Amino acid sequence: MKYEYLWLPAATNFLLLQTCTSLAPPFQIWRPLPHVHAPSPGTPSPPPPLLPEEGQLQGQAIKRREVFTKGATFASSLLISADTLARASASASEFSIMDPLTSPRSVVSLDSHGAIPVWPSWAGGRVIPISLGNALQEPFLLLAHHDHWFDPRDPLRQPFKAAGKALGLPYVDVEGFSMHPHRGFDILTYILDGSDGFRHRDSMGGKRTYRGGSAQWMRTGSGVLHEEFWETSPDRRTNIELFQLWVNLPASHKFDPPAIHYLGKDTESSQWIEHDIIDPESNKKVGSVRDLGATLYQAIDRNSIKESTSSQSQQEAGFERVLVERAGSSSEEEADVVGKARHRPPVQIMHVTIDPGAQWTVEAPLEQSALIYVRKGSANMRGLAGDKVLVQPQQTATFGHNGGTITVENSHSNSESANGNSQKQDKNALDILLLMATPMEEPISQAGPIVMNTAAEVNDAYQQLEDGTFLNRNYAMKWQQVHRRRSSTVSSQI
Repeated sequence: MKYEYLWLPAATNFLLLQTCTSLAPPFQIWRPLPHVHAPSPGTPSPPPPLLPEEGQLQGQAIKRREVFTKGATFASSLLISADTLARASASASEFSIMDPLTSPRSVVSLDSHGAIPVWPSWAGGRVIPISLGNALQEPFLLLAHHDHWFDPRDPLRQPFKAAGKALGLPYVDVEGFSMHPHRGFDILTYILDGSDGFRHRDSMGGKRTYRGGSAQWMRTGSGVLHEEFWETSPDRRTNIELFQLWVNLPASHKFDPPAIHYLGKDTESSQWIEHDIIDPESNKKVGSVRDLGATLYQAIDRNSIKESTSSQSQQEAGFERVLVERAGSSSEEEADVVGKARHRPPVQIMHVTIDPGAQWTVEAPLEQSALIYVRKGSANMRGLAGDKVLVQPQQTATFGHNGGTITVENSHSNSESANGNSQKQDKNALDILLLMATPMEEPISQAGPIVMNTAAEVNDAYQQLEDGTFLNRNYAMKWQQVHRRRSSTVSSQI
């Protein structure tokens, strides 16, 4: 059955428009991505920025939880076609006896995502940016799927770079992302197996090229500047495929000291936590799971007992703890880095491959958001009425909170593998990324690479970028506390 959607009547369109308008102030504060250089040590702090009038903060008192909880319930009801409703009603007795803690969750939203051709656009290089963050997807903000290659023999490569420079397109000119800021969230950059590397350098003194089978988890916290460039070679072609995931932080962690964790390949104590998917009937391996989230938390727990060790031994253990240089930093503050990172709300991130004809079931706690992105192959997942929903490459399937498990089936038949055609079996393997986490239910104000709770905090970040105080954590926290007090005062008066 094809997944159907009802056309929205005029009154519904008006209601959605009003909802989006009410959400516009905290969400649509987009600005050009600034490319900046870290200020030199000893730069004097400028006068503090002017605070907005209290009246300007009243519009930010709307709670994101109330708006999105109602909106998600309303939107989910609109996704059900008349035919789906009829079949759901006919099988109501079946659903009534299901255990919500063990029954499979249903796909309530199926979205396709376009690819932006780049690096190189004429030969299939592309990035697929996926904007996340609604009530059924938070705390996930953004997922970007990159796949690029660079060849020294490519006759169009140098002219393309020159054109990028002339047009003021820094990403094209330098083949990567020059120095830029982040604040208020975590970033996972996961390099897929077999890829060449990503060259990283940051304002904390970190510098590293990490390659296929490894990942970097960066706590941007109170603020960090970094640059990332694709690994290239004058002698050979390089190929890079990666996922970059932005995960929001709660207000209590947005000003954590920045830190970086390296995971997976080429790390001594942070190797991937992986397990096979076993078919219960044949008792044979039919897939594999790489658990990125569990690997991260295990690495943090292992290194949390090494706070007194040298920086060199920490790096050898696969965990690089680096701090922004600032006046007045204390040993207590430095020792707090590991504890802050360990106690962020947990997330589940799994890279899963499933053989043709096989399926995989995973526990998905009822209260957690859950979505799946299909990298390769095609998957069958449960629809709202118990029917199958086909999810194709470059699509995301977002699940409702109506069960405690998620079941994914590779839609391709296993008949080819039964005939010993291993090449076709690999080609038809399903490759997905599963994301799950508990929603934070906090207001969000995002402007490009800055993700905070209020517009005033975002404005502060950009003001600090201009005046050279962005990396001064104590200075940033001072004004954040002032804004929180003012916001609390305004909220109490409403």
